[in-house]
Amino acid sequence: MNRKFALACVLPMVLAGCASNPALHEEITAPQKPSVGWVKQDWRICEEDACPKPTPKTVELSVPQMAVVVKPADPDKPSEPQVTNKREPVVVHFAFAKAIPVGDWKHALETIERQVTPSDSLLIKAYTDDVGSAQYNDRLARQRAEFVLSWLKARGVKNPIEVEARGKCCYVESNDTDAGRAANRRAEIHFVNTKEINR
Repeated sequence: MNRKFALACVLPMVLAGCASNPALHEEITAPQKPSVGWVKQDWRICEEDACPKPTPKTVELSVPQMAVVVKPADPDKPSEPQVTNKREPVVVHFAFAKAIPVGDWKHALETIERQVTPSDSLLIKAYTDDVGSAQYNDRLARQRAEFVLSWLKARGVKNPIEVEARGKCCYVESNDTDAGRAANRRAEIHFVNTKEINR
């Protein structure tokens, strides 16, 4: 009997204490949802339904997005060429005073066959050493360039090819030694864009 009486007295006090506990009250109540509004030309977070009602000038915000700034192209600045595969010129050396190639020239020209693409053009620049007259060396340089041209055409290279006979010009070594003059007796085959060869 005393146990029932004590339980009847204590139970109302426990319930009253739970009801007056503010922390427990906050857990029970539903959390308020903030809303976003365009206030004074800026985005503001407001209590639910406390933001100003949208007007025709209001910008609606659904998901924040990063602004992307696109820089306009400068018409005066030329666009940089896209280089996909830089290829060095192929060099063929020639015997003294002749249009006969020396060294591993066949392997060098076969490199062109392997590397050339349908969009390529070829530019052959032929040179001599400084021995002899300018007229003689111009003719000799032309013959050396034509040898390379004929060989490539015979092997089925159908790309546009331009020839430049430079003669006594643009030395890569000094002409004071036999080795230097041998290095200067050469034809360079360059891979160029089709537009560049028609300039």
